[in-house]
Amino acid sequence: MIRKGSVVYCVDNTGVKLVKVFQVIGSRHRRKANLGDFVFVIIRARNLKAKNMKSEKQLWRFRRGSVHRAIVVNVNSWHYRSIGIYIRWTQNAVIMVDRKKTPLGSRINATLTKEFLTTFPAIGSICDNIV
Repeated sequence: MIRKGSVVYCVDNTGVKLVKVFQVIGSRHRRKANLGDFVFVIIRARNLKAKNMKSEKQLWRFRRGSVHRAIVVNVNSWHYRSIGIYIRWTQNAVIMVDRKKTPLGSRINATLTKEFLTTFPAIGSICDNIV
């Protein structure tokens, strides 16, 4: 689970490296986000050598301190499947999305679960690794 104030990795190709979670979307008093939850994030670090960060529009859109929506794709806690298997990742990770819940990047550099992809098919179409 990801708590408010956690610094997590961004695993899409938007050029953002690290983001800080400051609000979990869904309730005012919710403090923890789990797999598939939407969060508001603040950009902490960028990868300026990324291919899509060459344009001036991308540099301005993803500047340090700007606020964006994201969806949690990997959590460093146990995820239970209905067939009796537990899955765990080594790091917490998010993907940047817009208001319509479509990803802002065109590629995802992380392993996603089948349950996650059935919930969000638009994200599943640009992902390579599925568990």
